Amino acid sequence: MKVAGVYPVNSYGAYIIRLTKGVPAMNIQDEIDRIVEWQRQSGAIKLVRGIDHIAYRVATGDRERATLEYMRRTPYMQWKVFTIEKERSLLTVMKPAFDVSRGFGCDNFPAIVITEGSDAETVVQKYVDKHGARVHHTAYETLDIGKLVDVLRASGEQFTSEQIIGDKANGLLQVFTHPSEFTGEITEYIQRFNAFDGFFLPDNVGDLMKSTEKFN
Repeated sequence: MKVAGVYPVNSYGAYIIRLTKGVPAMNIQDEIDRIVEWQRQSGAIKLVRGIDHIAYRVATGDRERATLEYMRRTPYMQWKVFTIEKERSLLTVMKPAFDVSRGFGCDNFPAIVITEGSDAETVVQKYVDKHGARVHHTAYETLDIGKLVDVLRASGEQFTSEQIIGDKANGLLQVFTHPSEFTGEITEYIQRFNAFDGFFLPDNVGDLMKSTEKFN
Protein backbone atom coordinates (compact mmCIF):
# COMPACT_ATOMS: atom_id res chain seq x y z
CA MET A 1 0.00 0.00 0.00
CA LYS A 2 1.40 3.36 -1.02
CA VAL A 3 1.21 6.20 1.51
CA ALA A 4 1.55 9.75 0.23
CA GLY A 5 5.24 10.65 0.17
CA VAL A 6 6.39 7.25 1.49
CA TYR A 7 7.38 4.52 -0.95
CA PRO A 8 8.24 0.92 0.12
CA VAL A 9 11.58 -0.28 -1.17
CA ASN A 10 11.56 -3.89 -0.05
CA SER A 11 9.62 -6.45 1.98
CA TYR A 12 11.73 -5.84 5.09
CA GLY A 13 10.15 -2.50 5.90
CA ALA A 14 12.78 -0.19 4.42
CA TYR A 15 11.32 2.97 2.98
CA ILE A 16 12.38 5.90 0.91
CA ILE A 17 10.89 9.11 2.26
CA ARG A 18 10.65 12.00 -0.14
CA LEU A 19 11.06 15.04 2.07
CA THR A 20 10.41 18.09 -0.13
CA LYS A 21 10.96 19.15 -3.70
CA GLY A 22 14.63 19.53 -4.42
CA VAL A 23 15.67 17.45 -1.40
CA PRO A 24 17.17 14.02 -2.16
CA ALA A 25 15.20 10.96 -1.06
CA MET A 26 16.31 9.44 2.25
CA ASN A 27 16.39 5.73 2.94
CA ILE A 28 14.90 5.66 6.44
CA GLN A 29 16.19 2.15 7.17
CA ASP A 30 19.78 3.24 6.54
CA GLU A 31 19.29 6.12 8.98
CA ILE A 32 17.77 3.83 11.60
CA ASP A 33 20.68 1.41 11.26
CA ARG A 34 23.18 4.25 11.58
CA ILE A 35 21.56 5.61 14.75
CA VAL A 36 21.28 2.16 16.34
CA GLU A 37 24.97 1.57 15.70
CA TRP A 38 25.83 4.99 17.16
CA GLN A 39 23.76 4.19 20.26
CA ARG A 40 25.58 0.89 20.66
CA GLN A 41 29.07 2.33 20.22
CA SER A 42 28.53 5.46 22.31
CA GLY A 43 26.67 3.72 25.12
CA ALA A 44 24.09 6.53 25.11
CA ILE A 45 21.08 4.22 25.19
CA LYS A 46 22.29 2.66 28.46
CA LEU A 47 22.42 6.05 30.16
CA VAL A 48 18.73 6.90 29.71
CA ARG A 49 15.94 5.32 31.71
CA GLY A 50 12.21 5.95 31.34
CA ILE A 51 10.22 9.17 31.04
CA ASP A 52 10.47 11.18 34.27
CA HIS A 53 7.86 13.83 33.52
CA ILE A 54 5.95 15.59 30.75
CA ALA A 55 5.70 19.36 31.11
CA TYR A 56 3.12 21.77 29.72
CA ARG A 57 3.20 25.55 29.53
CA VAL A 58 -0.22 27.20 29.74
CA ALA A 59 -1.54 30.75 29.74
CA THR A 60 -1.59 32.86 32.87
CA GLY A 61 -4.64 31.88 34.91
CA ASP A 62 -5.10 28.46 33.25
CA ARG A 63 -2.81 26.27 35.40
CA GLU A 64 -5.40 25.34 38.03
CA ARG A 65 -8.12 24.73 35.45
CA ALA A 66 -5.76 22.57 33.40
CA THR A 67 -4.92 20.63 36.56
CA LEU A 68 -8.60 20.01 37.32
CA GLU A 69 -9.22 18.89 33.73
CA TYR A 70 -6.36 16.39 33.98
CA MET A 71 -7.84 15.08 37.24
CA ARG A 72 -11.21 14.54 35.58
CA ARG A 73 -9.74 12.74 32.59
CA THR A 74 -6.99 10.64 34.21
CA PRO A 75 -5.94 9.00 37.49
CA TYR A 76 -3.56 11.91 38.15
CA MET A 77 -3.89 14.13 41.22
CA GLN A 78 -2.22 17.38 42.26
CA TRP A 79 0.88 16.49 44.29
CA LYS A 80 2.92 19.67 44.83
CA VAL A 81 2.91 23.30 43.74
CA PHE A 82 6.21 25.15 43.35
CA THR A 83 6.68 28.93 43.27
CA ILE A 84 9.47 29.87 40.86
CA GLU A 85 10.35 33.33 42.16
CA LYS A 86 13.23 33.85 39.69
CA GLU A 87 10.82 33.70 36.75
CA ARG A 88 7.57 34.76 38.48
CA SER A 89 5.88 31.48 37.69
CA LEU A 90 3.87 28.74 39.37
CA LEU A 91 4.33 25.06 38.63
CA THR A 92 2.03 22.17 39.55
CA VAL A 93 3.34 18.61 39.72
CA MET A 94 0.76 15.84 39.28
CA LYS A 95 1.17 12.16 40.08
CA PRO A 96 -1.33 9.30 39.80
CA ALA A 97 -3.35 8.55 42.91
CA PHE A 98 -2.79 5.13 44.43
CA ASP A 99 -5.37 2.64 43.19
CA VAL A 100 -5.23 -0.85 44.68
CA SER A 101 -7.66 -2.33 42.17
CA ARG A 102 -5.36 -1.43 39.28
CA GLY A 103 -2.21 -2.30 41.16
CA PHE A 104 -0.12 0.79 40.61
CA GLY A 105 1.28 3.62 42.67
CA CYS A 106 2.77 7.02 41.96
CA ASP A 107 6.15 5.70 40.79
CA ASN A 108 4.71 3.70 37.88
CA PHE A 109 3.71 6.69 35.75
CA PRO A 110 5.68 9.77 34.71
CA ALA A 111 4.72 12.95 36.53
CA ILE A 112 2.74 15.67 34.73
CA VAL A 113 3.94 19.25 35.16
CA ILE A 114 1.80 22.30 34.35
CA THR A 115 3.39 25.76 34.47
CA GLU A 116 2.02 29.30 34.12
CA GLY A 117 3.65 32.71 34.31
CA SER A 118 2.26 35.30 36.70
CA ASP A 119 2.13 38.07 34.09
CA ALA A 120 2.55 38.90 30.41
CA GLU A 121 6.31 39.52 30.68
CA THR A 122 7.28 36.11 32.03
CA VAL A 123 9.23 33.55 30.01
CA VAL A 124 6.30 31.14 30.23
CA GLN A 125 3.62 33.55 29.03
CA LYS A 126 5.80 34.84 26.19
CA TYR A 127 6.29 31.23 25.11
CA VAL A 128 2.53 30.63 25.16
CA ASP A 129 1.93 33.85 23.23
CA LYS A 130 4.24 32.61 20.48
CA HIS A 131 3.54 28.88 20.40
CA GLY A 132 0.23 28.39 22.20
CA ALA A 133 -0.35 26.24 25.27
CA ARG A 134 1.26 22.86 24.64
CA VAL A 135 3.83 20.32 25.77
CA HIS A 136 7.05 22.24 26.35
CA HIS A 137 9.34 19.31 27.13
CA THR A 138 9.57 15.63 27.96
CA ALA A 139 12.13 14.73 30.62
CA TYR A 140 14.09 11.48 30.78
CA GLU A 141 15.72 10.10 33.90
CA THR A 142 19.42 9.47 33.37
CA LEU A 143 22.03 7.33 35.12
CA ASP A 144 24.98 9.65 34.35
CA ILE A 145 23.89 13.04 33.05
CA GLY A 146 27.43 14.35 32.63
CA LYS A 147 28.51 11.44 30.44
CA LEU A 148 25.27 11.57 28.45
CA VAL A 149 25.64 15.28 27.70
CA ASP A 150 29.25 14.74 26.60
CA VAL A 151 28.17 11.92 24.25
CA LEU A 152 25.30 13.95 22.79
CA ARG A 153 27.40 17.10 22.35
CA ALA A 154 30.02 15.04 20.50
CA SER A 155 27.25 13.93 18.12
CA GLY A 156 26.20 17.54 17.44
CA GLU A 157 23.35 17.96 19.94
CA GLN A 158 22.84 21.51 21.25
CA PHE A 159 21.70 22.51 24.73
CA THR A 160 20.08 25.67 26.04
CA SER A 161 22.82 26.19 28.64
CA GLU A 162 26.60 25.78 28.56
CA GLN A 163 26.61 23.93 31.86
CA ILE A 164 24.34 21.31 33.38
CA ILE A 165 22.01 23.13 35.76
CA GLY A 166 21.98 22.31 39.47
CA ASP A 167 24.36 20.84 42.00
CA LYS A 168 24.95 17.19 42.78
CA ALA A 169 25.38 18.12 46.44
CA ASN A 170 21.81 19.45 46.44
CA GLY A 171 20.56 16.24 44.87
CA LEU A 172 19.50 17.37 41.39
CA LEU A 173 21.01 17.99 37.95
CA GLN A 174 19.04 18.94 34.81
CA VAL A 175 19.64 20.17 31.27
CA PHE A 176 17.51 21.09 28.22
CA THR A 177 18.22 20.41 24.56
CA HIS A 178 17.35 23.00 21.93
CA PRO A 179 13.77 22.66 20.67
CA SER A 180 13.22 20.05 17.97
CA GLU A 181 13.08 21.55 14.49
CA PHE A 182 10.23 19.12 13.69
CA THR A 183 8.00 19.21 16.79
CA GLY A 184 9.20 22.30 18.63
CA GLU A 185 9.51 20.20 21.78
CA ILE A 186 12.52 20.28 24.11
CA THR A 187 14.07 17.15 25.60
CA GLU A 188 15.21 17.33 29.21
CA TYR A 189 17.65 15.02 30.96
CA ILE A 190 17.44 14.79 34.74
CA GLN A 191 19.39 12.96 37.43
CA ARG A 192 18.64 12.86 41.18
CA PHE A 193 21.15 11.98 43.88
CA ASN A 194 21.28 11.04 47.55
CA ALA A 195 17.68 9.82 47.73
CA PHE A 196 16.46 13.30 46.73
CA ASP A 197 12.67 13.23 46.95
CA GLY A 198 11.66 16.86 46.39
CA PHE A 199 11.13 16.23 42.66
CA PHE A 200 12.30 19.77 41.73
CA LEU A 201 14.30 22.64 43.20
CA PRO A 202 12.82 26.08 42.42
CA ASP A 203 16.24 27.58 41.61
CA ASN A 204 16.95 24.80 39.12
CA VAL A 205 13.59 25.36 37.44
CA GLY A 206 14.15 29.11 37.29
CA ASP A 207 17.54 28.64 35.62
CA LEU A 208 16.08 26.16 33.13
CA MET A 209 13.29 28.61 32.27
CA LYS A 210 15.81 31.40 31.80
CA SER A 211 17.85 29.23 29.44
CA THR A 212 14.85 28.92 27.09
CA GLU A 213 14.20 32.67 26.88
CA LYS A 214 16.05 32.95 23.57
CA PHE A 215 13.41 30.73 21.91
CA ASN A 216 10.43 32.94 22.79
